[in-house]
Amino acid sequence: HAAQGNKLRKMEELCQQVGKFKDTIRSQETVIKRLEGLLEGALRKGQAAAAEQAKLDKKDMGAKDEELEEARAELARVREELEETTAELASAQAAKEAAEDEKLQLSMRVTKAEAKVAATTNQLVEASKRAAKEMASLKTRLAEKDAQLMGGFGDFSKFALDEMGPP
Repeated sequence: HAAQGNKLRKMEELCQQVGKFKDTIRSQETVIKRLEGLLEGALRKGQAAAAEQAKLDKKDMGAKDEELEEARAELARVREELEETTAELASAQAAKEAAEDEKLQLSMRVTKAEAKVAATTNQLVEASKRAAKEMASLKTRLAEKDAQLMGGFGDFSKFALDEMGPP
């Protein structure tokens, strides 16, 4: 019984760990959503800068050289930011996939642990039933032996009142 109790306790601890893992997965999903938002913002900035560059290219004849160089520098900066954000998003997506894989593995472990807990519980119940049945049987045998030692009731097949004779 002690070994089964220890096994049950370990399974319950495993279930608690699974809860912690689920919390970690939720927080990772939140970070991924934030990074996706940043990427969308950077993409919009990049598109706006590209549109601005197109306008500048059309007005290149009349535009000042300084303004043109500033716009090109801004475009290069935005493109660099876009590349960085894209790399961060790829990293976050890889982390999300890894977290989902871990979540699936943990879910399988939880299912397996729950099945073990159920099996152990059933074993404990069955062992208790067998022990109770055996105790009842032994108590009955003890009562019979006590009755025999005290003179007994005679043969049980002669237990009918008319066959036992006078007391």
